[in-house]
Amino acid sequence: MTNKVDLSSLTKEDILNAINKYEELKKENKLNPHREALNYKLIYNSKEYPHKYIVGIAYALKYPDNKKINDHVLKHYYYGSICNQKYCASWILQKLGFQIVKINDKHIKNKKEIQTPINTTIQTHTFPLNQILYGPPGTGKTYKTIELALNIIAGKDKELKEFLESNPSRKALKDKFNEYSNQIEFITFHQSYSYEEFIEGIKAKTN
Repeated sequence: MTNKVDLSSLTKEDILNAINKYEELKKENKLNPHREALNYKLIYNSKEYPHKYIVGIAYALKYPDNKKINDHVLKHYYYGSICNQKYCASWILQKLGFQIVKINDKHIKNKKEIQTPINTTIQTHTFPLNQILYGPPGTGKTYKTIELALNIIAGKDKELKEFLESNPSRKALKDKFNEYSNQIEFITFHQSYSYEEFIEGIKAKTN
């Protein structure tokens, strides 16, 4: 069995450096297409990145002389994608406060389009509008929901689109969200709701 790499030494700065490196490789057309997974994405500054690829680049930048590094990235079999262990990309990203989105790619007609910024993909509806955002408390899930909802409407609202493209502050986004209360409804489900009530909406009743 391959010895997995402990990713716990990575810092937020390491991840940000990796994102910058990813952008450089992208401009130089040097990205590895086999590492561009579509099931999970790291969201940062309204852009989507392959979360495992980014963590692999971060490790390679931090430990450039490690024999487990190949072509600017940690070899894929030395670390995992989604799990609650120190060798998984999702674990370290969530620990550092980053947000990961799971995307159901069965509904994507053109998978390449999902690699564009999140504002564009929402407006053109190139990925499913039903998404589940998950992560530790305080990592911006509610805030991101507000942004996603406004972006959906912006596909048919030129004024709102221009507002979002101006990189508004958090408060400005919340105020704008409140203006569209006739189109957007925010619902909080009680913790006692069962899986059937939350997902399926139907629950068997007995006499």
